[in-house]
Amino acid sequence: MLGESLSGGRAAAHDAARYSSIVAEPIILKAGEPPWGVVVATSDRKGHFNPDDRVGVRSVEGIRCLAEMTSLAVKIYQSRDSAKSLPTRI
Repeated sequence: MLGESLSGGRAAAHDAARYSSIVAEPIILKAGEPPWGVVVATSDRKGHFNPDDRVGVRSVEGIRCLAEMTSLAVKIYQSRDSAKSLPTRI
């Protein structure tokens, strides 16, 4: 079973039915740097994230948007922390 080889034998009996499709989108804070994290989504429908089968907005686009919004939130948080350490003018 493929799931067993990928999970080191820790796959549950129902994993093949629950995880028929998977998509992973990196959370990029700055181009050229390693990702800050990854948004992962799964589906029990085979081919759910296949970009070639869809008309209109593809299923993967929601995951990409979530990764981008997470990146933006982290950047805002980091810039807020940086701004606190800047000297203020009197």
